[in-house]
Amino acid sequence: RIGSQRSLDVIDTADGRSRAEWSRIALSGQLSVEAGNRFAAEGVRLELEELQRTAAEYAGATDTTPATVLGLLANTPPTASPTLTRVLDWPLWRDSAARHLAARVVSSVRQVRNQGRPEAAEDRVQELSRTLAGLPTLRYAVLMASQDDAVLKAEAEGVARALAARPFGLPPAAWNALEAKAARVRSPWPIEDQWFSPWVLPGTAMGLVDRSLQPGCRRPATLDEIAQYHALAPSDWWVAYSLAWRRVPGKPTMASVRAHLGPLVEFDRAALWHMREYVPGSASELRDVAEELCTVDHDSCNDYALQLLIAGDDQRAAAVYDDWFVTASDRVKASQHLTWLVRYYVETGRADRAEALAREAAGVGSADGIAALADFYDMQGRFAEAEPLYRRVQQRYADTAGGLAAYHLRRWRATGDDAAKREGLALAERWFPDGLEEVTPASFEGAPRDGMRLTSFGPRADRAGLRPADIVVAIDGFRVRSYGHYWYLSRLAHRGPLNLIVWRDGRYQRISAKPPQRWLAVGLATYEPQPTATP
Repeated sequence: RIGSQRSLDVIDTADGRSRAEWSRIALSGQLSVEAGNRFAAEGVRLELEELQRTAAEYAGATDTTPATVLGLLANTPPTASPTLTRVLDWPLWRDSAARHLAARVVSSVRQVRNQGRPEAAEDRVQELSRTLAGLPTLRYAVLMASQDDAVLKAEAEGVARALAARPFGLPPAAWNALEAKAARVRSPWPIEDQWFSPWVLPGTAMGLVDRSLQPGCRRPATLDEIAQYHALAPSDWWVAYSLAWRRVPGKPTMASVRAHLGPLVEFDRAALWHMREYVPGSASELRDVAEELCTVDHDSCNDYALQLLIAGDDQRAAAVYDDWFVTASDRVKASQHLTWLVRYYVETGRADRAEALAREAAGVGSADGIAALADFYDMQGRFAEAEPLYRRVQQRYADTAGGLAAYHLRRWRATGDDAAKREGLALAERWFPDGLEEVTPASFEGAPRDGMRLTSFGPRADRAGLRPADIVVAIDGFRVRSYGHYWYLSRLAHRGPLNLIVWRDGRYQRISAKPPQRWLAVGLATYEPQPTATP
């Protein structure tokens, strides 16, 4: 309930014989990078070891090689030991073991991919395909872990047929996820009603988030049913949260959600995170929720610092960010949220502190951590030290990092170096296939058809001159059509105003926004106009 990262402190003192079970707990829910590093690589091995122990205890088996115990999952059950008191029958345990093993296959491959090693991830998929051949449940896992649509298209129909006789070898979440993947490549997949009817077994409230309370459910629960689930499982935060949303038209208030969750807000990280992320509230209400989340899970204190930043309390935000970075146990996450603090310290005369933090973040090895140090050198004019770091990030995290492209575009703006412009645009071609569009307010006719809208707003953005309903269509003289455009173009300079063109009150206006560190601290999303209603 307090998050997978905090659970690691408990796991470190736990009975080593239960490591398979602890790995399942640590890798479930909102997975931290540190938990993934600790358990994802060895998760499959831990599950196989538990299979070996169980086979020996259940049937007195002497041959407990991986191939043999995997065969027990696929074939006829063994003869139970006459001295064993069985709590679970073999089919029930077998399906449970298959589900756990499948989940660990997926987390194992995803962890390698999250480390910026896509080729190694696909190699891992092929390795596990050979090791776990013959098990339909694990063929599912291999498909889920692979990014190769050709593999998915070739295998999905066969996996669906193989699983038909043993649907409970996969939990509802797995069926939902694979159905979505199969739909993407237009491969046949059975309707999930075939396996989960009724969607909730009478007398239970298990798996509701993946069954009758899943978003977009084809057969949603009624309000009365949700109330019954809540009475049956008052500690299930998703049920209480769903009840708060279904009892009112539109969106519930923060006070209403608090009342429905009750004491869960004192210790349930996921409940607090969803309140902060999705429930409408005043700036003070959102700040209070973020502070509570920080109390429950110290590794989430960056959310509290961000709320302080949105409120314009930069000094306090910096203090919370600094303390969080120094003491956070999830070092990867900490290294990913340092950019603003480094800029703040540089601009407030604490460059030494900025460099020390940036060096520590870069030492973690994450893309954002390395980029934080590169940005620091860049701001100091130490380009010979900055560029190799940007290139290092680009080489390892090519699909997710754009720091090198932004660096070249900044150099071009500052020096007029056309070679830097060409390299920057080549790296950012996904977002700028036709190059940069230079615009003025006179370049536009009629209401915007694309741009950026604000999804959250606060005093910092208000003081910078923005309004909640603004549509941002240009920054620093260049057209903004999507979030990707804004992300790159907002980084064309480290200092100075953000010269925006916004659609406001039915016309295009220039706004010279001057937020400290060029940081608006607002939520942003690509703008798409609402379709005109037909009579």
